[in-house]
Amino acid sequence: MSDESYEFMNTRAVCKQLCVTARTIDRYRKRDKQNNPFPDPDCSEMGGPNRWLKSKVIAWQQAEMKRQTKPPMSHLNLPRDERGRLIRSAGA
Repeated sequence: MSDESYEFMNTRAVCKQLCVTARTIDRYRKRDKQNNPFPDPDCSEMGGPNRWLKSKVIAWQQAEMKRQTKPPMSHLNLPRDERGRLIRSAGA
């Protein structure tokens, strides 16, 4: 195996790679299994930095790009009544 397969990234490097904050990484980790949760750290010591294998971060990022999501602001296109209020379906 090459040394590249064991390259680690700390939280700061992961945040920079994904353009998110550390808090967002925590939110991603708490997702349920169907929503592509972020992997747990590969190296984690009490009081020390979390570190992930770079290959796992990249694999997660690729899976995240394929994940189906609702378009942003999709609620703005819902039907509205004459006063501008959202029209809810009978089941909601």
